[in-house]
Amino acid sequence: MELTRILDTLKDADRTLANGRMVVSCSAFIAADGTAVAASKITTQIVNGAISFYLAPTEGSNPATTYTVEYFLANGRSYKEIWNVPAAGPMRGPGEFLRLQRWA
Repeated sequence: MELTRILDTLKDADRTLANGRMVVSCSAFIAADGTAVAASKITTQIVNGAISFYLAPTEGSNPATTYTVEYFLANGRSYKEIWNVPAAGPMRGPGEFLRLQRWA
């Protein structure tokens, strides 16, 4: 299975580069190509807005699976998103993810 690269530069509401951390988690699933993917939870740092990491694609997974993405920013803000990751990459910017839900 080919992993999808997640690559972006994040900014705060005031347009400055974000800092903090992201926690990305998912339950176990079978990828579209039949590869078993274990339940996981990863934490990655956001430094000067930059994020870069790899995820198994959830597109066509069984059972249908999404990633929960939690942001904890240095300015005290936090929020959560649900991502469906396609089997193509690299993914540049949040507009390229199918975001199912977002809440603060």
